[in-house]
Amino acid sequence: MVIKYIRYEMILALLSIFYGSFVGLGFI
Repeated sequence: MVIKYIRYEMILALLSIFYGSFVGLGFI
């Protein structure tokens, strides 16, 4: 379960970074 949790955290981090960059480009 620990491995799955770590993978879930990594996926959330990547999605948040991608979404943040997308929103930033959208505002620009």
